[in-house]
Amino acid sequence: MQEGFLRDKGYIVVGAFALVDGLILVVSALLMHFYYFGSFEMHYVYKITIVVSFLLCAWLFPTFGMYDLERGQNLRKNLYVVFSSWLMVLMALLIIGALTKTNWQMSRVWVGLWFAFGASATLLFRMVVWTAVNRMRAAGANTKYVVIVGEGELAQKAIRKIKTNPWLGLSIVGYFGSEKEGPLSEEFEGISRLGRYSELSAYNYKADIDEIWVALPLCEGQELSLVLDQLKHALNQVRIIPDMQSFQLIKYSASELDGMPIINAAETPISGRDELIKLVEDKALSLLILTMILPLMLVIAVLVKLSSPGPVFYRQVRVSLNGKPFEMLKFRSMPIDVEQKTGPKWASKGENRATAVGKFLRSTSLDELPQFINVLKGDMSIVGPRPERPMFVDQFKEEIPGYMQKHFVKAGITGWAQVNGWRGDTCLTERIRHDLSYIRNWSLGFDLKIIFLTLFKGLINKNAY
Repeated sequence: MQEGFLRDKGYIVVGAFALVDGLILVVSALLMHFYYFGSFEMHYVYKITIVVSFLLCAWLFPTFGMYDLERGQNLRKNLYVVFSSWLMVLMALLIIGALTKTNWQMSRVWVGLWFAFGASATLLFRMVVWTAVNRMRAAGANTKYVVIVGEGELAQKAIRKIKTNPWLGLSIVGYFGSEKEGPLSEEFEGISRLGRYSELSAYNYKADIDEIWVALPLCEGQELSLVLDQLKHALNQVRIIPDMQSFQLIKYSASELDGMPIINAAETPISGRDELIKLVEDKALSLLILTMILPLMLVIAVLVKLSSPGPVFYRQVRVSLNGKPFEMLKFRSMPIDVEQKTGPKWASKGENRATAVGKFLRSTSLDELPQFINVLKGDMSIVGPRPERPMFVDQFKEEIPGYMQKHFVKAGITGWAQVNGWRGDTCLTERIRHDLSYIRNWSLGFDLKIIFLTLFKGLINKNAY
């Protein structure tokens, strides 16, 4: 088989990427200094800032996965990693500048231009390389040769995934199938049969292949044990494709505990780097928004106070991250004794418990504005599944599949379900489906998209009452 270009020399690619990223950082800083100041001559603070930023990049870029260049990553994920990595470097630089009191000695415009230009150049570089490499692989270069082990639905999915994505640069040599007696098929999904599971070791000893993909479900434990025994001396890469999708998990991953392999079947989906990004997003945006809407909130507070006796804010216990209760704030929209008469009640169309001011606040979602205080406190996020009261959580978790999985993240003021119309007295199953889709596909860009859509589709809604 042909020797793929840099097929076994990934460290060269990683080194090249790191070198180019460093050059982009330094060159973009110099170019933006010349563009803004008309000269390459710099004050020493600017020079120190560039050096510190270079060191931050050397530390944070690998930490945030800039050089995890595994085949199969899509372009969107690559670009997201680049954007979030640059954003973290900028934030770290600003924090260092604030602590050393050097921020005031630098032009904020220069810093903004530098990072905007540098991040854009890095994104463009990644797009060009990603496109060029994938076209090269699709044309047959830099190919890795794969053997599939299995002949069920899981193996079928693996084969189709490779066949329909030539940019992966993977070529299937053949497959190994069942140990069952009797006539056996010579082909599976158009792939030639290489033998039985028990013949895998002998074949692998002689063949020149790069990877072996074991696509056997967990229910076939005996066959899986046989295959792993056949591969115990394998020197090529062995990948096991677990049938985790059949369990409808929100997120899963592999780790180890003191050398013991563990599959994490249920865990918080937004963790580590993503958790930090989400935290910065919530704190920065909630502080900015509260500053902007403070005059409006004061006006609403006066109107609520005049509408009926009682406090301005209505505090209600809701359930958020990990099922923990918290007090969610709203502008009070009902008389203070209304629930003593009706008891806890799901808001529905046609109810007349709200005051005149409260009805307007609900229909425009203005009653939700105090929840930015909850975000600033850390009880909620700006974007996430809407929280429910404990008694409704106890009811819905028995009725709606996957309901409790929405508590893997903080509750939000707005969410993917809300901007798609699933709020108020609407189908809870659809609402949860949208919430879980948001959690599985979370990104900073997705959050910003939902916030943007909320301005047009989430504030005033026919189901808001």
